[in-house]
Amino acid sequence: MKRWTRGMGSMLAAAAVVAYAVQASAQPGRAARTWDPQTVETVSGEVTEVQRVAMPHGKAHGVHLVLKTDATAALGVHLGPAWYVDRQPVKIAQGDRVTIKGSRVTIDGKSVLLAAEVQKGDQALVLRDANGIPKWGGGGRKRGPRATPGS
Repeated sequence: MKRWTRGMGSMLAAAAVVAYAVQASAQPGRAARTWDPQTVETVSGEVTEVQRVAMPHGKAHGVHLVLKTDATAALGVHLGPAWYVDRQPVKIAQGDRVTIKGSRVTIDGKSVLLAAEVQKGDQALVLRDANGIPKWGGGGRKRGPRATPGS
């Protein structure tokens, strides 16, 4: 009986991964929101707009910037969820000159930058680690082993 339940758990986990992948690919733009280390770049410019945009699930807001650079009139920059960005000591406002390191991806047919770090003067707003893992999701820190019932 233990072998059957152990094998069943693996099958259920695999099915959950497949279901998530299918759901993500069915939503326009969602699959493209992944960090791509091949497209990491650093851009500088002036913040022309700070936006709060409803997230796809509709319960939270994300903070996005519109950045005017020498190369583009308007580059969209995704910082992260408002609840996380608002709690950081570095505040970004319209008119600020910033340097942003991030991964350029395509979302809904538009080229945008997923920000990892925003440099404003001598202050740095760190949003993702070098692998693109968001700091608001635990920053990729490892957790200890979970206790199992009855142990």
